Amino acid sequence: MKTNESVPLDVATHKAGQLNALLLLMFESDVDLDITDEKELIGLALDLAGPVAVHLLEREAVQK
Repeated sequence: MKTNESVPLDVATHKAGQLNALLLLMFESDVDLDITDEKELIGLALDLAGPVAVHLLEREAVQK
């Protein structure tokens, strides 16, 4: 995703759902992860959070 691209609501909603599921997996499960797995999951969480953050910032800018 380019920094100047708009993020549609459906994409942001889908990414937010994926992020929620990933965070639940990471913090609520009894699975022991090694440091490599944790780093990969954190990277994935950041990738998912990006489009959600862009959408929210765009929405806030429109409301002002």
